[in-house]
Amino acid sequence: MKQNQKIRNNIWIIMGLLGVILICFMLNTFLFQRTLYKTVAQDLYYNSHNVADQISTHIKSKTDSMADLADALARMPEQVITKELLYRKTEAFDMDLVSVFHKGDTGITYMGDGAELADFVEKEWENLKKPEITLLDSDTLVFTAPVFADGELWKVVAGKKKYFDFSAPYFENALVGLADMETGKMLVCQRGTRSSIGDERAEILLDQALKDSGEWIRNGKYMISDEKVKGTSWVYVSMLCNDDVIPEFSRHIAFYMILAFVELWILLAGLYQIRKQVERQEAALLRDPLTGGLNRSGFLKICQELMKGNNRLCYYIVRLNIVDFRHINESWGENAGNRTLQFVYRMLEGEVDENEAACRVNVDHFLLLLHESEEGVVARRITECIEKINSYIHKNFFSYDLDFLVGACRLSQGQDAAEVIGNAVYASKISKARNVCVFYDKEMMEQIAERHELDESFYDSLRSRDFKIYFQPRVGRNGFHEAEALVRWMHPKKGLLFPGQFIPLFEQNGKIMDLDFYVFEELCRIVSRWMKEKKNVTPVSVNISRYSLLNAGEGIYKKYREIKEKYGIPDGILEIELTETALMDGNQISVVRGVLDGFRSCGLRVALDDFGFAYSSLGVLRALDVDTIKIDRTFFLETNQKSEKIVLSMIQLIHSLDMDVVAEGIEFPEQAERLFQDGCDFIQGYVYSKAISQEEFEIWREEHSSLSV
Repeated sequence: MKQNQKIRNNIWIIMGLLGVILICFMLNTFLFQRTLYKTVAQDLYYNSHNVADQISTHIKSKTDSMADLADALARMPEQVITKELLYRKTEAFDMDLVSVFHKGDTGITYMGDGAELADFVEKEWENLKKPEITLLDSDTLVFTAPVFADGELWKVVAGKKKYFDFSAPYFENALVGLADMETGKMLVCQRGTRSSIGDERAEILLDQALKDSGEWIRNGKYMISDEKVKGTSWVYVSMLCNDDVIPEFSRHIAFYMILAFVELWILLAGLYQIRKQVERQEAALLRDPLTGGLNRSGFLKICQELMKGNNRLCYYIVRLNIVDFRHINESWGENAGNRTLQFVYRMLEGEVDENEAACRVNVDHFLLLLHESEEGVVARRITECIEKINSYIHKNFFSYDLDFLVGACRLSQGQDAAEVIGNAVYASKISKARNVCVFYDKEMMEQIAERHELDESFYDSLRSRDFKIYFQPRVGRNGFHEAEALVRWMHPKKGLLFPGQFIPLFEQNGKIMDLDFYVFEELCRIVSRWMKEKKNVTPVSVNISRYSLLNAGEGIYKKYREIKEKYGIPDGILEIELTETALMDGNQISVVRGVLDGFRSCGLRVALDDFGFAYSSLGVLRALDVDTIKIDRTFFLETNQKSEKIVLSMIQLIHSLDMDVVAEGIEFPEQAERLFQDGCDFIQGYVYSKAISQEEFEIWREEHSSLSV
């Protein structure tokens, strides 16, 4: 789950980075395009300025030439003014023609090739009293200069020049023109060879020219620049369309943008598929592969979702544990066990509503989330559900029932569902009543708090040696004594605690292994002191927990050997005692055999406790090499002829395998006498003594040193 969450977070980070990169790319493209347009517009302005200067220079040159010619003609004799003179001036002035006009009583006369300008001069005669330049038509310029005699207009020198192309090659896409500020008219409008601007846009040019702003502006999608032509009332104006500035660049940008979006789409599609795959993996992690329903993680997620923001809702989490489920696997096989689990889950799932949930956890454990507010309703629903499960079973197995240990705890807003599940588990374990829903209450909460306090103080008590060794004597037939070492906890706050008050807790949390090592070392320390003080050294057995036996590995005996050798304990004095119930799982026999062989190899005897309690006792005798067998106390609670025969047979069988026999839990002298008569080697129980402290045991040992049967 954490790994998938990390992948999802990375996906969001990548998508965020891609978004930032795309935004930066688009912003950069926009800024680049804006900068490019600005640069082009500035070039357009400078170009307009240069072209206007060129036009001004050109016009001034020809206007000055015509004025100089007029001054010269005013001083020349009439006979000197000939056609040849005018032809030479035409060539010198780079004009198409130069002619001299005179207005007499009969009208306009001219010298040279002036026929084309005769009408213009006659019409404008009164307005030609100073050097002028006139745009005759769309492509013809007329330059005129007056010749005065006695203060009167005598002649007019006129020259014609075809209009030149004043658009710069750099802006072949531009629309350019000349406008007359005096008349408010566009004199010339010339469109570039590659311009997409229509001639109908000439009025835009005229409007800008009439403003005579002397700068470039943006007019919609157009960039416009104007510049006054010196020496005239004209304004040179040019206009570019944004689409014509760099059409190739625009096409590349468009293609690049499309390509970028395609790549982004492909990448996002890939990320989307990855995200979907992660979601599918997460969904699979929330499902139980056996039942197809929710597992613990999925159940917790549902709890969180249902409780989020719904502080008025009331739920109960119920934990159900099938009693002795292992017998189903042992009797009918693993497939039958799996089908049973699937059947139970389907039945439970069928009992929950839309806003409730069911799941299987930890092999034969199930959880329900019930939307109820009263304990009585929850208990009734669970009872009815169990009855329905067994009613289906009875259709095929008339005499078989599934029994459950059931615990429940209320889930309130803000509570940790995992903690509530733990409370429900504790409630189901604390009562052994089957098919009865036990609710977690204040008393249980106090018990959990006490367990937590014991757990927290464990290691401090180890360091303070608050765990004390007690001894329960064993009496042999010949008066020889042995003992079993038991542990008591002298808690600094709670006083004397018996094993049943703390051993189950430490077996659950794994700390029992440290306690096992501690007890064995304390026992070695006591035996070592007996040896140093020349006291009787009593053989003693000490328990090893199921947890230590199965979780520490086959090399655990090395730790015991190290402690034994540290205190110089002779071989055969100490005995490691394990319960037969620790061997319930036949698959563990090979592991246990290796551990026990290790113990025996380093001089420790091995005893098997609670013999006869489990179903595979004879198989254990065949599989394991042990030194002592302790017959379970249940054989002596209610003695009768049958049980006595069974015990006698077990004693004889054990002796035939060269093992010692210990009967534990004996409370009456007649029982002890009968067992000694049957050949039992040692008797342990209240008939001789309860478990007593080290000091009391040493006194008891001295007092009963001669006790025999």
